[in-house]
Order: sequence, then C-alpha cells, then structure tokens
Amino acid sequence: MEKVFEFDSSPDHHPAEAVIITCFDNRIYKVRKAFVKQLGFKHPDVVEVAGGIKAITQGSDAERKFIFEQIRISIALHHARKIVLMPHRDCGAYGGSKNFITQEAEYAFQSEEMEKAAGLLKKEFPGMPVESYLLDFDGAHRA
Repeated sequence: MEKVFEFDSSPDHHPAEAVIITCFDNRIYKVRKAFVKQLGFKHPDVVEVAGGIKAITQGSDAERKFIFEQIRISIALHHARKIVLMPHRDCGAYGGSKNFITQEAEYAFQSEEMEKAAGLLKKEFPGMPVESYLLDFDGAHRA
C-alpha cells in the first residue's frame, strides 16, 4: 500500500470526557470545535449523523439503536462520563429555519427535541449525565 499522507498522531488510548451526539452539517463544525474546547473536552467521542438527535427522537428503531450502540461503545472503550447533545439551528434534517415562523419558535422546538432525547437517553443509560446545547452560527445555548 502506498502512503499518501504523513502525520504523527498518538495511538495511545484515552478516556473520553463525553460522547457528543451532533449533526454532520459542516457549517457548525467551527462553533462546535470552539465550544467543545471551552467545555474543557480534549478527547470527546463524536457521533455525527444527519440531524444528530433527530435519530433518537424521530428516527426508526434501527436509527435509534445505532446511536445507542455508538454511545455504548464510547462508554465501554473510552469510558465516556457523560452524553452531550449538540443539535443546531437551521438543521436541514428538520427542514431548516424556514420551517419555523420565528427564531424563538425554532429554539423552542429544538429545546423540546433535546428534552425528549435526554429522557430517552436517561432511560437507556440510567445514571449517565446528559447535557444539551443548541448550536447556532454565533455560539451555543444551554437547553
């Protein structure tokens, strides 16, 4: 096999401060990266899927099962100590911001989704702390 990229990354295992469930929309990557750093997470496990928490709240049984399995793996392999939900405003999986009359209506909807997801996660992972933050293009909001 031909090596096409040279990089030095440690193969050592690390504990994950959290497993983050988020959307794969690259528009929020920079704000998420900066916010994760502000939270003090150096080695979080990140599960990125279209719509992020929508797979938990509105997804099929298979989609929800996939997310739960990713969380289980993070806990088992990297000893994740909490679950962090990070959906974002203007998420295409929910139809984008245009589906809401106002930004406040969108925030209220996302708050309900985070509350529902947190409830399902607490039932599936008793005792595991769950935090929720709505990412926007100019920062993050605690749910």
